[in-house]
Amino acid sequence: MASLILAAAPPAHLRALAPDALDAPDSAQRAAIEATIARRTAAFAPDGAAADLAWPLQPAPDFDPFDYHGTGYFVDHDPRFPGFLQDYTCGARTYDLDTGYNHAGTDYYLWPYPWLMMDQEQVRIVAAAPGVIVEKIDGNFDRDCAIAGNGGFNTPWNWHLDPDTVSFPEVAIELCDGCPRDVEAAGVSYGAGTFCPWTAEIVAEQN
Repeated sequence: MASLILAAAPPAHLRALAPDALDAPDSAQRAAIEATIARRTAAFAPDGAAADLAWPLQPAPDFDPFDYHGTGYFVDHDPRFPGFLQDYTCGARTYDLDTGYNHAGTDYYLWPYPWLMMDQEQVRIVAAAPGVIVEKIDGNFDRDCAIAGNGGFNTPWNWHLDPDTVSFPEVAIELCDGCPRDVEAAGVSYGAGTFCPWTAEIVAEQN
């Protein structure tokens, strides 16, 4: 089975990526990828048979979790755009774009500690169907999220607060309470996207 999966980044208000991050290739990169895949798949004669897809994630042999994944967005089954959404439950947990792109996949992510689970290789990505890999690309930075990078001031952590989201409530629930090391381990999934530091106080403001 040979297939080419095309994707596009979700709208900004649905993204977990920093504003300057790119999770879709530019036109030149896409053209190069498509050309490589076309050249390598030319040697294979498609049999025309559709394959049943298996679950694409697998816990490592020594990892026995209660669960290890979450789901972001599903395939958009409504071909109209933009703003016409229908996932497989007839809900709207999907997206489309002004360009005519309707989300064409299901987005999985590791949970509840994605960075830690990735570092410890606790979950594997496995083939969803028999076939031949005709192209693979590795080495891209894969830790970019809404609070990724120390911002030049949050050393030694690999994250920082988004200045546009900082607020000062009088009371915070325990869902988002924690220490900086907890955010470092969990990444963007921590506290459902909200961090409420224990015993925090403002010591300086840096623009």
